[in-house]
Amino acid sequence: MSAFPGYLHNVNFGVLTDLDGNIVHFNKTAQVFFQKPVSEVAGTPITEYLHEDDRDTLQHALSLDKVLQPYVVHGLKLEGLDDPVLLRYFRHKARGFCLIFLESLQITEEVLVAREEHKWVERLQLMLFGIYHELKTPLAVARGYAEVLQNQEEDGDTSDRVMEALDQIASILNNMTEPIRELSEDQSLIDLGQSIEMYMRTMSYTEPTKRYIGHFEAEIEAGTDKKIRMSKPRFYQTLTNLFENAIRATDEKGTDASIRITTRMCEKPHHPNCVVMEFEDNGVGMKEETAQRVFTPYFTTRGPDTGTGLGGYFIYQFVMDAGGSIDVYTEPGEGTMFALHLPYVT
Repeated sequence: MSAFPGYLHNVNFGVLTDLDGNIVHFNKTAQVFFQKPVSEVAGTPITEYLHEDDRDTLQHALSLDKVLQPYVVHGLKLEGLDDPVLLRYFRHKARGFCLIFLESLQITEEVLVAREEHKWVERLQLMLFGIYHELKTPLAVARGYAEVLQNQEEDGDTSDRVMEALDQIASILNNMTEPIRELSEDQSLIDLGQSIEMYMRTMSYTEPTKRYIGHFEAEIEAGTDKKIRMSKPRFYQTLTNLFENAIRATDEKGTDASIRITTRMCEKPHHPNCVVMEFEDNGVGMKEETAQRVFTPYFTTRGPDTGTGLGGYFIYQFVMDAGGSIDVYTEPGEGTMFALHLPYVT
């Protein structure tokens, strides 16, 4: 498939078939759609996965021996997907195969949303550091004048200066944290299972570091049709932070990342109407004292200038704003599992 790199940047997934349209191989992204390994799907006609009204159209297209390639078919519908797809295929008669790309407008839009959210979070992190640096000077002024007052120096002008400095601090906080307040108010409903699936299908386009994952699987059945109170960008950023933490943890261990996402119903009696998303990695794990601080703002185990220490904080804040909670299970050398308990709307 590497012979056609120009067509890989915006596709949903790619499938290799023989000249009759029987599946021979498909990439990892397609496995999310088929929900089966290649060994179980190989040999079945690609037309079986199309809406019955479009099967003849594709079969006819596959039978054409086109000189100009790729051959394009617009508006086909796949079983289980609402939005139509655009199909491109390359027919190699001498080698006996067809290379098929199925592109989705919905996927393209999701990629753009995820990319924009990633840029927004970077700006937010810079803003938070800006708050810290902007506050240092007025805080020092307020502290100095407060010490004068503590020494009982009666000077009305001194009190005014203290209030002026404190007002400056309040003004900086109000101006610089306005985007944070707006984000907290922007809570929409998302389908947990579908959002996990969409992230799996887009992450290879939005997050280049994901190529270093050796093994990744997800079980989303329990989360499907469960509506949680979290915006899609917030949910994507939560998954992005979890993935980045897992990849760093496995890098430290010197192994390929093996990551598993599982959804299940919450078993805690005081958590009615709650679904759990478990995110498990095979990294270095954490000591108890580290695990207790993992959601603390600016806490990081990474070296200087290699991390902001805000990834865990964002995960915690987004889950809390959704009315949920997080449990952390970890042992040094044994990996880590984050269990996100998320109430759903009935």
